[in-house]
Amino acid sequence: MTALIRDILSNDGWDELFRFAKRHSILGVVWDEVQDSLTDFGGIPPFTLRQWLTLVGKIEENNKLIDEIAWRISCRFAEDGLPSMILKGQGLARYYPIPHHRQPGDIDIWIWPDQTGLSLSRRRDTITEYVRKIVPNTRTCYHHTSFKRIQGKVIEVHFTPSWMYSPRKNRYLQKYFDTYLLTVSRERPQSGRFRVPSEEFNLVFILIHLYRHVFDEGIGLRQMMDYDMVLRHSSAEDKTTAMRHIRALGLARFAGAVMYVLTEVFGTEPRLLPCEPDEKEGRWLYRQIMEGGNFGRHRPASSRKKSATTAHLHNLGQRVLRSAELLTHYGEEASWAIPWRIWHWVWRRLKGY
Repeated sequence: MTALIRDILSNDGWDELFRFAKRHSILGVVWDEVQDSLTDFGGIPPFTLRQWLTLVGKIEENNKLIDEIAWRISCRFAEDGLPSMILKGQGLARYYPIPHHRQPGDIDIWIWPDQTGLSLSRRRDTITEYVRKIVPNTRTCYHHTSFKRIQGKVIEVHFTPSWMYSPRKNRYLQKYFDTYLLTVSRERPQSGRFRVPSEEFNLVFILIHLYRHVFDEGIGLRQMMDYDMVLRHSSAEDKTTAMRHIRALGLARFAGAVMYVLTEVFGTEPRLLPCEPDEKEGRWLYRQIMEGGNFGRHRPASSRKKSATTAHLHNLGQRVLRSAELLTHYGEEASWAIPWRIWHWVWRRLKGY
């Protein structure tokens, strides 16, 4: 049992641990963690036990359904000449002791035309044209377009796994992704299975995904736990190579903060870390996680109830405030956040996206 879980149980009991795990979308994983302690700390209340068991069962069913959908759409894209791999969620679940207890989200699938040397712009145009034949009103942005829901599950088709606001860093990142594509096998998905990224790739990509959550949506312990699991399954060589790219992307400081949180919350062993923890930055990041939770307070969800114009202005105002807050931590990226968003808004309209 991790120190964080033990502290919550010791101070606040089982009901608070249940609420905490639910808030951070880690109900299934925390359930596995406390199996040998259900009679300790006053014993788990029957009502909480029933709730927890019910939700863990739903998480398992959801994972099985999403695995099946991910395989089916991978096969469909392959038949149409579009190799693919599943990013994040179902691609990370395999690292967990009980994969179907990781709480799933959307299905993120990275696809590309089966041709080498295409630029990101040409890949985006080709894939958007393909998707629009299936979903005419698809919404497209820089890195992905929406696909049709299958059995209620949201599917995002990625042209590129992620991006950075800084043009200089984004060029490096997109080159890294393009280079990785050249190493990926063109074999079609095997029965019931879909392609997922390598550990080295995930060490870079998932760290950037955490970074994007800090900037844009709020970050929770589920995202941090994902990175902990990647570290536990990566080789020393994977970590050395990944850190070279992480430093080139200007993310060494953020990586140090993540390492601090992982050691404090999950007890990640120092031998597993690719860099030294940064206590000062780590404490700040930990506060962000505890205050916000999974998809936390920085996500402008309240704008949905406003008119379109008011919602955009509210959204922009939230982003400006968030970027100002992050300037002292991640200066270059924060300073480019608003210019990038303005460019992106204009670019989407010019492209008809």
